[in-house]
Amino acid sequence: MKQIRKAATDYIGNTPKIILWIFVVPVIIIFILHASLAATYAYPLDYGEAPLVNQARRLSAGENIYSPDLTAPPYHITNYPPLYILLLSPFAESAPFQMGRLISVIAAVATAVLLARIIYTLSQNRLAALATGASFLAIPYVVHWSGLARVDFLALLLAVAALYVLVHWPNGRWTIIVAALLLIAAIYTRQSYGLAAPLAAFAWLWTQNRRQAITLAVLVAGIGLALFALISLLTNGGFYFHLVTANANEFRWDTLVDRLGQLLGDLPIALLLAIAASVAWRQRLVGRPLLVGFFVGAFLSMLTIGKVGSNVNYFLELAAALSLMMGGIIAWSEGNIWRYTAVFLLVIIQMGLALGATMNMAVDQRLAPRRADLEALRRLDELLADLPDPVLADEYMGLLPLQDRPLYLQPFEMTQLARGGLWDQAPLLAEIDQKTFNAILIHYFGNAPIHRDRWTDEMLAAVEQAYRPAYAIAGTVVYVPQEDSGITAAPASNQSSINANLTISSPTLISQSPYLYQPVMVSNPLNPQHLALIVGTGPAAEFSTFAPGANLLLYISTDGGTTWAEQVPLSSPRATNLDSTVAFAPDGTLYAIGIRDGEITLNSSNSDSAYEMTLANQLAVTRAQVNARPWLQIDPETADLFLSFDAQEGDIYDTPAFIRSSNGGPLWSTTTRPDQHISLADLATNRAVWPEDIRVLFGQGQDLALVWTWASEPPGWPRTVWLATSTDGGQTLSPPQPIAETWGPINATSSNGRYAIIIRSGSETELQLVVAVSGDNGRSWGSALASGDIPVTFDPDKAPGISIAPNGTIDVVFYAAQTADCVQTPAAWRETLNFPHIDSCRYDLYYTFSQDNGQTFSQPLQLNDSTIAGEGFVVVNGRSQAGAPAIAATDEAAHPAWIDGGQLYTLRLER
Repeated sequence: MKQIRKAATDYIGNTPKIILWIFVVPVIIIFILHASLAATYAYPLDYGEAPLVNQARRLSAGENIYSPDLTAPPYHITNYPPLYILLLSPFAESAPFQMGRLISVIAAVATAVLLARIIYTLSQNRLAALATGASFLAIPYVVHWSGLARVDFLALLLAVAALYVLVHWPNGRWTIIVAALLLIAAIYTRQSYGLAAPLAAFAWLWTQNRRQAITLAVLVAGIGLALFALISLLTNGGFYFHLVTANANEFRWDTLVDRLGQLLGDLPIALLLAIAASVAWRQRLVGRPLLVGFFVGAFLSMLTIGKVGSNVNYFLELAAALSLMMGGIIAWSEGNIWRYTAVFLLVIIQMGLALGATMNMAVDQRLAPRRADLEALRRLDELLADLPDPVLADEYMGLLPLQDRPLYLQPFEMTQLARGGLWDQAPLLAEIDQKTFNAILIHYFGNAPIHRDRWTDEMLAAVEQAYRPAYAIAGTVVYVPQEDSGITAAPASNQSSINANLTISSPTLISQSPYLYQPVMVSNPLNPQHLALIVGTGPAAEFSTFAPGANLLLYISTDGGTTWAEQVPLSSPRATNLDSTVAFAPDGTLYAIGIRDGEITLNSSNSDSAYEMTLANQLAVTRAQVNARPWLQIDPETADLFLSFDAQEGDIYDTPAFIRSSNGGPLWSTTTRPDQHISLADLATNRAVWPEDIRVLFGQGQDLALVWTWASEPPGWPRTVWLATSTDGGQTLSPPQPIAETWGPINATSSNGRYAIIIRSGSETELQLVVAVSGDNGRSWGSALASGDIPVTFDPDKAPGISIAPNGTIDVVFYAAQTADCVQTPAAWRETLNFPHIDSCRYDLYYTFSQDNGQTFSQPLQLNDSTIAGEGFVVVNGRSQAGAPAIAATDEAAHPAWIDGGQLYTLRLER
C-alpha cells in the first residue's frame, strides 16, 4: 500500500513538471518569433518610437533635446530621461527602429533570466525559477512591448538587476553602491521606475540590515536629485519641464477602469495569488519583503495608466512582480506535494491564459496588422518622399526620420500641453490656415477616437478648412492643401415652405412580385407619357447576393403610368443581377444597366420595339466596379453615356470615377477620377469608408460635375458631400471640394444646366431634408428645406428620391419614420454594421416639390394610405433594403414609386 501511495505521489508530483515544460516550449517559440518579426520590421510599429529615434538623431548631432523654448518650431517634447536615447544615438542614422527594438528584446530576455535567478537564489528551486521566467515571457504586455523601440524594457532590466544584486550578493562590498547605481540608471531611463524597485529594495534591506536600507535610500535619492538638478540647470529648466510638467496629462477614470478590467481578464490567477501571498502567507513565502514590496510598488505605479496616452507598458513592472510572486508561491508550497501540485497547476493555467491573450493582443491585434500593411507603408513612404518639408504626421511620423527628415511637431505631446494651457497653439494654427505644410497625415483607429487625443479640436478644424484628403492608406489619411477651386459650400437652408393644390391618383400596384427593392424611374423627354422603371428582385424575402436567383425587372408604361409591362432587361445570370439604373437619351432611346455576375452590363431599346430589350443588344461594360452602386447618366446635349461608380486604380486604390461612351455603349473612354484615393486594403479591413452615391451632373456646354459622399474619418457619419468639376466635358476634373455634410445617403440630379442634391442636414438628433441647388455649374449653391415640418431621422440606407422636370420643377419623395425610438443611431449602426439588421420602423411616404428653382418647397404631402412596415422590406445580405423611393418628373406631373411590403407601387401627381 505504501508503495502504491508513493508511486501515486511521485506521479502527481511529476505531472506539473511535465506540463510546465509543455508550456515553456511554446512560450519561448512565440516570444522568439514575435521578437524576430518585430525587430526586423523596417517601419514604425508604435507612435512613441518616432520621437525617441528623432531625439537620438538630435542628441548625436549635439542638440539640446530638453529645450525649454516651445514658442517656435520644431515643437518637440522629450518625455523621458536620456539613458535609452544615449544608447540608441549611435544607431540613429542606420536602422534606428530595428536597433531600438533589439535593445528591448535583449532587455526583456535578460529581465526574464534575472527574475528566474532571483527566485532560484531565494529558494534553490529550479522549477520555480523556470516558471518565473517563462510566466514573464508569456504575458501579452511583455511580448508586445518587447518588440518596440521604447525605453521601458531597458528601465525594467536595470531595476530588476538592482534587485538581483541585492539578493545574490547580500554581503558584497560594493552591493549597495552597485544596486543604487542600477536603480538610478533605471530612473534615468524612465522616471516612473523611481517607485516599485526602490521600494522593494528598501523593504528587502530593512529586514536584513536597516543601516544598509537607509544608505541605499540616501544614495538613490541624493544622486538622483543631484543629477536632476544638474541637468535642469544645464538645460535652463528644460529637463524639469519636459519630464515633469509636460507629463502631467489629463487623468481619466474610465480609462483606468477599462485597463484594470483588461488586466484582470488577462492575468486573473496571477493577481489573486499575488494578493493572497501579500496578505496571508507571512512566514514562509521566500523573499517576502522584496516580492511584496515590488508588487505593491508596481501596482501603485500602474494606476497612473489612467493618464491620456497611456498604454500597456504601464503593466510591465507589475508583470515582473507577478512573475516573481508566482515563482515565490511555487517555492513556498514545495513542502506539501498536494499543495505544490495545485499551485503549479494554477500557474500553468495562468500561463496558458496569458499565451492566449498574447496571441490575441500582441500578435493578432498589434503585430500582424502592421506587418500586413508593409506594402501600404512602402507606398506611403513613397508618397512622403515626393513631398517637400514641412510635413506633419502622427502614427507614422517615424517615416520622416527614416527619410533623414526632422520632426516638425509631436502632435500628441503638444496637444496635451495646449489643453493644459502650457503651450500656445495659435502660431501652429496660423501655419495650417496658411497651408504651410505640404501634407498632414492623420491616423484613424475606427471606433476609437485616438486621433482626438493627438490633435486639438482647433487643429482638426483648421485641417478640415484648409486641406483635403487625397489618400487613405494604412489607416492614415493624407491631407494636402486645398486648392482654390472657386466652389463654395452649400449654405444653411431656407426655412420657408408653400402650400400647393395637387391632383392625386390612387396608388397602383405595378408588380405581383413580392421581393422587390431599389427602384429607379425615368420619363422619356420626347414623350412624357412613356415611363420606365427598373427594380431589383430577390428569390425570397431574405437572400444573399452571392446566391443565385436575384435578378432585375424592367417595367414600361406608355400611358402615363396607368398600365405597365414587365420584362427582364439582362440575360439570366449564373449568380445574380443587381444594382440597376435606367435612363432615356435625348432621342428617346432607353438604356438600362445592372451588375451581372460582377460585371456592369448595358442594354438598350426604343419605342419602335416597345422598349423590348433583347439579348443581342446586351453589352459588357467593365468589371472595375468595386462597391458603390453604379449609375448611368446621359448628357442631354451630346447624348454621351456617363457611367459613374467607384473604380479600382490598379490593385491599390478605390476612387470615385466615371467612364464615357460617345457611341451608345460599344466603346468607352478611360477612367476619369478626382484626386481622392482610398486604399482597397483599408476598405477590406473597415479602416476606411467606401465612396458612395457617385453621380455625374451636367451643366452648360462642356461643364459637368462629379458628386459623391465619403468620410475621411471612418466609420463615418456624418459624411462629406464632395464635388469635382470639369470644363472640358469630363476629360479632367478639378480638385475635390467639400460642399456639405449628410447624415444619410444623398441623391442628385441635373437638368437644363441646374444641379440639385438632396441631403440629410443638421446634427445627429436634429435633422432636415435639404435640397442644395446650383445654377452656375456647381460654383455656388443655394439650399432650401424640403422636409417641412415632417421629423427626419438618421437613415444610412434610404436616400430620398429627386428629379427635375424639363420646366425646372424639382420633385422630391422620401420615407419618414413615424417615431424615432426605432431608428438606429450612428453609434448603433457602427456596432451592427457587420451583423444582420431587420428594420423595425414604421414609415410614411411624403412628396414635395419646388417651382422656383429650389428656393422654396411645398409642405410635404403623405402618399401612403396605410403604414409601411420596415419588416416588410426585402432583406439583402442580412440587412433590410428598400432603397430610395423613385420619382420621374414631367412638366405636368410627378410619378413617385416606392416599396411597401416588398412590392412596388406608383401613382400620378398632377401639380
